[in-house]
Amino acid sequence: MAKSPRYARARTPGPCKFCLLDKPLCESHLMPKGLYSFCRTADCDPLIITKQMMRPTCRQTQDYLLCADCEQLFNRSGENWVLPQLATVDGSFPFYSLLQKQAPVFAEPDLAAYAVTNNADIKKNDLIHFALGIFWKASVHSWKRERSTPWIDLGSQSEELRKYLRGEGGFPQNMALILEVSPPPVGAVFFSHPVVRGKHRELFFFYVPGMFFSLWRGDLTQEQRITCLVSNQQGPVVVVDTTQRVT
Repeated sequence: MAKSPRYARARTPGPCKFCLLDKPLCESHLMPKGLYSFCRTADCDPLIITKQMMRPTCRQTQDYLLCADCEQLFNRSGENWVLPQLATVDGSFPFYSLLQKQAPVFAEPDLAAYAVTNNADIKKNDLIHFALGIFWKASVHSWKRERSTPWIDLGSQSEELRKYLRGEGGFPQNMALILEVSPPPVGAVFFSHPVVRGKHRELFFFYVPGMFFSLWRGDLTQEQRITCLVSNQQGPVVVVDTTQRVT
């Protein structure tokens, strides 16, 4: 099978940050490449949010990071399933519709929690790999020519996440991955890069249309452990309006 042009351009010497093998590198994206076209309309480029700005842009945050095999692994293990589930400019939100196929395990007027492990239509492992893959990529590379330090600082836990994503180790015990979903209609279709929240050095988050992923580390609260998508066997997903957090 012929390789796509994206993989055929692989030429920069390794090693690959994910498999650690000395192999030619591809133009990897911090946020999945498909997300840009997903958020673009006929008359507007994707709206992107960083710590410095919020504006439409045709520029994509990318650099040589992974080999072709690892690029395809990230596609197969999460991106290919998650991207079509996001909220769209026409008002549809496939992932939310999947959640509604089962009753919530907890509900209040402005919040509900669902157990996705019991929902055969939802690929929980793909959600996890998608989110942790983005946090991991942000933690091992600067993604800016003028910087030499990683986009976010996860310290030694970056290596723990790499091994977990490769199936070579367990999920760090002092981490919690939480997924919150905005109920439709989702007001704006945009995405944010992973950032650390203000002075709170133990919380990182990013947003893609309709989904707010947060990664906590350190001394976790009982609530954070209960709502962790990875550690809680029920696979909890919380439905609550999240858009105000990143706008």
